[in-house]
Amino acid sequence: MQKDKFIILIIIAILLIGIGVVEYWKKSNNEKPYGVTISIVNNTTRIISWSSTQLEVQPYIDWVSSSEYDSWNSDHVITTAASVKEYSNSNDETYYRYSVTLDHLQENMSYTYRVGGENKKLRSDNAIFTVYSADQEQFSFIHITDSQGETENDYQVWGKTLEKAINTLPEAQFIVHSGDMTEDPNIEQQWKWFFQYSKSLKRLPFMPTTGNHEQLKGMASSYHSHFKMPLNGADKLIAETSYYFEYSNMLYISMNTEGDINEQTSWLEQVLEEHPQKWIIVSMHRGVYGGSRFNEADDWVQLFDKYGVQLVLQGHNHEYSRSYPLIDGKVVEGQSNPITEGTVYVTMNASGTKFNEKKKDKKYQAVHFQKGLQMFGTVTVSATELNYNAYDVNGDLLDSFTIKQ
Repeated sequence: MQKDKFIILIIIAILLIGIGVVEYWKKSNNEKPYGVTISIVNNTTRIISWSSTQLEVQPYIDWVSSSEYDSWNSDHVITTAASVKEYSNSNDETYYRYSVTLDHLQENMSYTYRVGGENKKLRSDNAIFTVYSADQEQFSFIHITDSQGETENDYQVWGKTLEKAINTLPEAQFIVHSGDMTEDPNIEQQWKWFFQYSKSLKRLPFMPTTGNHEQLKGMASSYHSHFKMPLNGADKLIAETSYYFEYSNMLYISMNTEGDINEQTSWLEQVLEEHPQKWIIVSMHRGVYGGSRFNEADDWVQLFDKYGVQLVLQGHNHEYSRSYPLIDGKVVEGQSNPITEGTVYVTMNASGTKFNEKKKDKKYQAVHFQKGLQMFGTVTVSATELNYNAYDVNGDLLDSFTIKQ
């Protein structure tokens, strides 16, 4: 009798294991593409990229002018094959990043698209993005940073902050993130939560900056396996961890404070020399003038002064700080609001759940506080002025300034 019971228990265990394996197989083979993002290369070129835990056969994007879309069977629909790269993180997880570059897009045009592969059940939902005119009178974008977290709730908070930013600035044309998107870039589930709660990235271009939670010990595979940025960064740096693009009358440069600083200095000067624009904005994770000082980048500051960079967007400190307008590290006297001379350095507070205590005030800080609330910034650029507004997640305006030319 005991032998029969033992055999029955063994059979039940085998069945349960079998059911678990089947359910795991079904789940892993029915996961839709995730992490769909849009990147700006220039005014009329976009990169669409997405991730998957399984290798898609014949990956592609279907896309069409939204005004011509009625179904995916329309003759106007264009199907473009995607390139794919395989990545493995330190946890021996394998996943794939797909990307398509769409160039010569028409200005003032919206496009409907979906991504997928041979398995039609695993295609993404439809999404729409818009390409705006390079000659527009003004444009706006969102500045946000430090969304990192460890639990699903942490990323729900990040998503709430981002959506509040978009609701506050519905005319935003893209999003700048100044680094530290996840707490541990080698845990893929954190990336999945990051994207799950930021669905607006499917329609608004997302331009991330490399932080110390993206590049660890000289490696940044989890950063460039989740984003596809312009391939115009500094030599000898990990590809796509530094880059630039021109947008209307603005030059935007993303620096990598975790990479070779000297290598980027020569690259930065070349970019500034060859791409003069009315407005120049830089994003970097560790702030040269925030609650703490990233002294290693002082050579960059000299170039900011030389070429008239008006605004530097920073993260890392998990508190809010705005500098006075500075030249050579010194406060430019007589500049209150509007500002007409010098560079302003803004360190945005975290958009996630991780805050630091307020650091000691510095003489170069015009505004400095820690209210323990998630924050975001809105930037509006026109021909004659740049407006920056800093809000908390409740929508309260906590700081504001204008730079005029």
